[in-house]
Amino acid sequence: MRIIVTFLVLFFITPGSIAQRILIDTTKVSKQPQVKFDQSGKILQIPWNISEVEKFVLQTYVDTHFIFLSWMPVNKAKGYNLYRRVANQSYKKINKQLIVWPTDKTKTIATYQKILPHPKFNLERIHIQRATIPKGKEIYYPPFTDPKLEPVLRYLGKIYYQVALIIGQGFADNTVTAGTTYTYKITWVDQGNKETEFGGEVSVTAGKIKKLSKPTGVKAEAGDSEILLLWKDPPAVDTLAGYHVYKSTSATGPFTRCDSVPILTRVPVDLQGDSLKPAQFGFLDSDVKNYTTYYYRIASRNPLGRVGPMSNIVSVMPRDLTPPELVKNMDITPLKTNQLLITWNWVSKDVKKRVEVVKQYHIFKYSDYQLALADTAATGQAAIGVVTEPSIRLISDTVRSYTDTNVIPEQVYWYRISCEDTAGNIGHKSAALSGILPDYEPPDSAVMSAAEGFDNYIQVSWNPPDLTIKKNQDLTGYLLYRGICGGYNEIIKRDEGDIKVYRTYPLHLLADITDKDSTTYKDYSLPKGSPICYRYALRCYDKAQNLSVMSDSLCERLRDKTPPDPPVITALQARSKSLKIECIAPPVQDMKGFIIERSENKMGPYKIVYSDSIPPRAKCGDFPALVDSVLALKVNQLVYVDPNLVPDKIYWYRAKAFDYDGNKSASSPPVSSYTYEINKLSKPGPLKADLIKQRDGNCFVKLSWKKLNSIDENFMGYVVYRSLNKKNGYRQLNQPTPIPEYKDTSVMQSMTYWYKVQAFDKGGDRSPVSDAVSVKILK
Repeated sequence: MRIIVTFLVLFFITPGSIAQRILIDTTKVSKQPQVKFDQSGKILQIPWNISEVEKFVLQTYVDTHFIFLSWMPVNKAKGYNLYRRVANQSYKKINKQLIVWPTDKTKTIATYQKILPHPKFNLERIHIQRATIPKGKEIYYPPFTDPKLEPVLRYLGKIYYQVALIIGQGFADNTVTAGTTYTYKITWVDQGNKETEFGGEVSVTAGKIKKLSKPTGVKAEAGDSEILLLWKDPPAVDTLAGYHVYKSTSATGPFTRCDSVPILTRVPVDLQGDSLKPAQFGFLDSDVKNYTTYYYRIASRNPLGRVGPMSNIVSVMPRDLTPPELVKNMDITPLKTNQLLITWNWVSKDVKKRVEVVKQYHIFKYSDYQLALADTAATGQAAIGVVTEPSIRLISDTVRSYTDTNVIPEQVYWYRISCEDTAGNIGHKSAALSGILPDYEPPDSAVMSAAEGFDNYIQVSWNPPDLTIKKNQDLTGYLLYRGICGGYNEIIKRDEGDIKVYRTYPLHLLADITDKDSTTYKDYSLPKGSPICYRYALRCYDKAQNLSVMSDSLCERLRDKTPPDPPVITALQARSKSLKIECIAPPVQDMKGFIIERSENKMGPYKIVYSDSIPPRAKCGDFPALVDSVLALKVNQLVYVDPNLVPDKIYWYRAKAFDYDGNKSASSPPVSSYTYEINKLSKPGPLKADLIKQRDGNCFVKLSWKKLNSIDENFMGYVVYRSLNKKNGYRQLNQPTPIPEYKDTSVMQSMTYWYKVQAFDKGGDRSPVSDAVSVKILK
């Protein structure tokens, strides 16, 4: 009778071992029976009932000096009795005690040590221990009292006769005589001690060892880091308990056994996943290296441990056939340099989660999502580049990237990536990911061309950027900014000289000019009559709202375009060789000064004899404005003495007024007068001016001059005049004093003062004015 166990032998093998990977790597059938393990490799569960596989079968095996009998258990049996007879004789029981499942710990240990003491049983002993001993316990005998382990031990008894003897599932009849034929039967005993026969009679001749057949049909299939061996079923006469697989890297050996437990595995699929019908005996060897040739041969064994003849040698070379896995964490980032940066994580495993060596990454680009989905080819026209994996990689180097420089802003692109390993296996393309490049390039800046102030608005003008340039062609509008012109000066000390840094006030958005064709803007939002100088600048923007750099700025303020009314000459007084002119202008706020014109004829021509400084154009930095005429009691009044005239001659005068913006009024009506000459008093002088510094740090100007010789009892004294200008603008500093000296204590630092002195008598006569002298007041 033939007994072939067709379920998977997976006990004792640690997770990730050869037999387990058959189910993971080569089968498409998810409902195959599978042994469950814990982390130490201990069997937790066998999902089948062994007694239903070979129910009620008595099996015999002949060795040189005994006959071994084994059977499958009966669920309700308390124990078993074996009976033997020879020809024409009756049965006799050959077991002295009822054959039972061991429950006595001491006897079990003794039996275990007696049956498996020899070193040649070391593999079996380790196998039994690892498969049955709970994790963490230092007990080196099977815990037979654990009901969960009964299926495991029952199955081990089918492979190792020593285990069958221990668990009451086998019996060694060593009282036989070689050449004698014996017939055996077995009974099971229930709890009421009732015996029932089962399994049928079996006849066997002692000493007649049945030889195992040589395995046939052995073939090897190479995979990726694995080799699958398949062979045909044994002849029906063989009673085997598994196969041994021997491996070598040389055809002449030596061959080493590479299975840890006799193999009875039925392989349902090949390495390509194709179904094998019916399933074949096989062995998956994953302890191999790619591109190395391996040689195999196979031998069968029986439960007594006898090994049959070796099969023919087969050879095969595994190679890398597994493509890398898909790239992960793919991302697309737009760059402001008009590029799309594609990044992904370094791929280090193949699709079977094994260590992989990637050679390069293929980048594919599509203009449409449907095109991206339809592209399943390993290569093609959509490929735009390759990223090569560096030969030396740092631990932290986990990100790969590719920069697509051929992109158009605001257009969507789709990308996929596939990996190619060093064996040339190209994996599937990744999922399609889209990217879009925004328009990052701003237009050129406009050029501010002019700013002109009027009474109630300021008009600014500019030149647009060159629209023939591509980046300027989507120009959409302008942002106009306004601020206050001016600020403060910061002095930076340097060895080579101080540097004056001019700080400006910040700009604020004034208007969004959406008409790209506009080149002017009138700012009516200024306060009426504001004297402040305003700064204007522009930024251009395009459809993507990219802003150009700020243009250069222009400063301007509101300007009065209306001249003041003509002034009126209120007095024209004759003096010795001079005329005193007094005039007044309308009291307007922006009054700047006067112009006095003189002629010897009423109809002209007139010549300017006096003028306050006329600004050609008021500057922004002139805020606030200063009045130049030091003789004016008010800015709209003027007193001026026209000197060096010819005595007893008539002169005609007219006046004009102007404001801070340089607007001149019409001329006043001309008026006339004459001059006379007084020469009694001589000219004082020479005038001397000394700067005197005091201990407290203050200073004053000491003026002195030579006393006149021609004075008498009518002499009134000397009057000192001061001006900031050598030619005009002098004013009286003191009442007449007979002392030829004067102290000017009302001076200010960093100013230059001009002085003159004149003598007066009580009759109204006066001397010519002395020559002017100046003093600069230092800090």
